Amino acid sequence: MIKLGNTINALISCRMALFVGIIMLTQMTCFFKNYGESPVFESIDDYKGVVGGSLAIPISATDPEGESISYRYVIQIDNLDTRAAITYRNDGTALFQWNPIASDVGQWYIDFFASDGENETSVRVLVAIYSTIGGGTPVFRKPIGDGISFDLNQNDCLTIPVNAEDSNSICIALNEVSPALANTTFNKEEDQVRQCPIGQGEWIWCPSAIQSKQIESHLLRLTASDSMSPPTTKDYLIVLRGERSPNDDPSNDDPLLEEPSSDNTCQGTAPVITHLPVDQVTNNPLTIKATISDDKGLSRNPLLYYSLTPPAATPVLSTMTQLSMSPLSGTRLSAEWKAIIPNPVANSPAGTTSTVYYIIVADDRDSTNAQCNHTSYSPQFGYHSIFVIHPQITRAQGICEPCTTDRQCGGDKDLCVNIALNQRSYCLKHCFSSGDCPQRYTCSTGTISSVNRKSERQCLPDYGTCQENNGTGTVSCQDDQFEENDNQQQATMLTPGTQSALIVCPSDEDWYKITITNPSFLSMTINGDQLADLDAELVNQNGEILQSDTDIFSDIEIQSCLKADSYFLRVFANSFGERTATRYSIQYNIEDSTCDASNE
Repeated sequence: MIKLGNTINALISCRMALFVGIIMLTQMTCFFKNYGESPVFESIDDYKGVVGGSLAIPISATDPEGESISYRYVIQIDNLDTRAAITYRNDGTALFQWNPIASDVGQWYIDFFASDGENETSVRVLVAIYSTIGGGTPVFRKPIGDGISFDLNQNDCLTIPVNAEDSNSICIALNEVSPALANTTFNKEEDQVRQCPIGQGEWIWCPSAIQSKQIESHLLRLTASDSMSPPTTKDYLIVLRGERSPNDDPSNDDPLLEEPSSDNTCQGTAPVITHLPVDQVTNNPLTIKATISDDKGLSRNPLLYYSLTPPAATPVLSTMTQLSMSPLSGTRLSAEWKAIIPNPVANSPAGTTSTVYYIIVADDRDSTNAQCNHTSYSPQFGYHSIFVIHPQITRAQGICEPCTTDRQCGGDKDLCVNIALNQRSYCLKHCFSSGDCPQRYTCSTGTISSVNRKSERQCLPDYGTCQENNGTGTVSCQDDQFEENDNQQQATMLTPGTQSALIVCPSDEDWYKITITNPSFLSMTINGDQLADLDAELVNQNGEILQSDTDIFSDIEIQSCLKADSYFLRVFANSFGERTATRYSIQYNIEDSTCDASNE
């Protein structure tokens, strides 16, 4: 007979054993969970960024157990969260975006962390932030102006001298942003002792007969790099005028380019330019304004050509300096435009005089038939001229106002400094500390070089750019989630449908890859901001341009019959003016087609 006490003791022992077993099982479960495998980072290279630019670093990690991953970062910069953030992509990866300001200049370590909720791993990345103001990055000395007019009736080939300088380096590599235009050569000089390029060369283009008929302008985008800092970009607009002789041998024509449409229906009227020349008494840059309208819209920004010597009775535009005019107000159909000409008497004694000669040119594109398009000149014949006098009493340009020489700025130590992001010069203010600077400006840690090669500490706009109208620096541009897709090798795969919330920054590009599995007809629409100047090109794997739309508008249509292959869409924005973000969307579809794709 079992005693009651023994039974109770047995029950207690069983319950305790069960309790201990549960505890041990729980501890084992916690053990395996806490000490499971950590996420694994994909390697991240070191990065370089510039003040006023947008730095985008893709970050990606995988979890061996397939759990979702969250990311965070640690960096020893105060308040970086106000200008940097991590955004998540649909594929589980993320993008770290940073808009550096003047106080961020230097080298920094960023520790990125990936967590699956229980385990965390990290990777360290070195990021160098540069200022593009007054040295530290290459500066283009040639070509001057914003572009050139190339008269096909006068020459078969265009030669453009290129020269870039850097206060910190002798070795400077020059390149043309791909895809390069067909029939071009870029000759670059090298230092034989150092065995490196020295930032000098000649870019040569000999347009084919078909190119001369079909392409009205080409945006040449040059870069100069010293290998230490991010490259500097120079945009140069080549405008073709006239036609090659019908006797020219077309045997070397680019087979990818078709003859222009035979549309014989001409509609629309020529642009109307309203301008009154006004003599100026000033030592500051000369502002030329004009109101220009067109019933269908201009094909590009109006152009101003100027010279300090009298042009021929029938002016030759290719011998004059070309400037792209910027909009002041209005719409794309009617607006006030301006151009800024360097003052020829800025460095001369008071009372010195000079004459500036100039022509304003506006083009439209009313039809696919080139004969239906219009070019308007102001004046219609000859040229305008204004008389410029250096005054007895000069007005100094304030901080972030345009300049061409130190003498136009305030005190003796206030300098006229090149801002390399847009290759323009602005007055800055001397300082000993940031307390000497206006709000949203930071005193440079070292001296800044001026256009006259003087060096002083200066108040730098926090976001690396000057806005001429209000003299303040602002965040210029923050790229979208598909960065880095700045070249053909980094192109993002594009699938049929609509992709919105896209952003392209000036002096930057967005590339997308399109795969065609059967001969198909591609139809694509790209819509940008209302007043943006958005451009696009469809190219093949060799970088050859199949179609392009580079007019002044931001509404782009591309329709093409394509054979089975991979193609690339290049989207970029005009950067002749101040840096701004251009927002856009892409909608496209492909349909199997029996259309003739043999020439693509």
